[in-house]
Amino acid sequence: MTDSSNTVRPDRQAELAAGLAQVRSRIDAACVRAGRDRAEVTMIAVTKTYPASDVLALTGLGVTDVGENRDQEAAGKAAEVAAAGVRPRWHFIGQLQRNKARSVVRYADVVHSVDSVRLARALATATADREVPLDVLLQVSIDGDGARGGTLPDSADPGAGLEPVAEAVAERRACAWSVSWRSRHSAGSRSGPSLDSPRLPACFERSIREPPRSPPG
Repeated sequence: MTDSSNTVRPDRQAELAAGLAQVRSRIDAACVRAGRDRAEVTMIAVTKTYPASDVLALTGLGVTDVGENRDQEAAGKAAEVAAAGVRPRWHFIGQLQRNKARSVVRYADVVHSVDSVRLARALATATADREVPLDVLLQVSIDGDGARGGTLPDSADPGAGLEPVAEAVAERRACAWSVSWRSRHSAGSRSGPSLDSPRLPACFERSIREPPRSPPG
C-alpha cells in the first residue's frame, strides 16, 4: 500500500508506459538483429533524479531492475519503495567512493563500477553481515585512462590493475564475482578505442581462461 506522495498521476503513468513500450520494442528489435535470446538481456530503468513514485509505477508495468548512481538519492528512494512493499533489483551504476560502500550495500543488489582493490575490500567489509551475496561488476578502462575510472587490463598496478582487482573480489566470499566491460570512451568522440576495440574480447577471453583465484576451503 502506498501513501499519496507515491501515487502517480494518470498522465504520468501513461507517459511511463509509452516510453517503456518503446524501449522494449527497440530491445526486441536489437535482439533479433543480433540473434540474441531476449531472455538473456536485462533492461535496467535508470531512475536517478526521478521520484520513488516513478519506480513504483515502473515496477507495476513489469520493470524488475532499477539503476541509480548517487547514494544520497538512491538510499532514501529505495527505502520509500521498500516501505510500499515493492522490492525491485537495485543496481548502483555510478562511480562509488569507499566511504559510501556501507550505505550502498544496504539496498543495492548489484554494484557496476568496482575499479580498485580498496573499493573491492570496502564492499567486502560492508557485506560481512549480509545474507545474500552482493553481485559486483568490474569496470574496465579500455582507453587506459584510469583517471576516469575503470580497472587497467594491461597494468601491473597492484591497486587498479584488472587482475589484482578481480582477485580482491574473488577472495572475499561476501561478493559474487562477474565482469562488466564498460568503456569510459564517449561514443561521439573520434579518438580512442570504440566498443569494437579488439581489447574487449581479449580481456573477456583472459578472464574466462584465467579466472581470479579464490582461497581454498
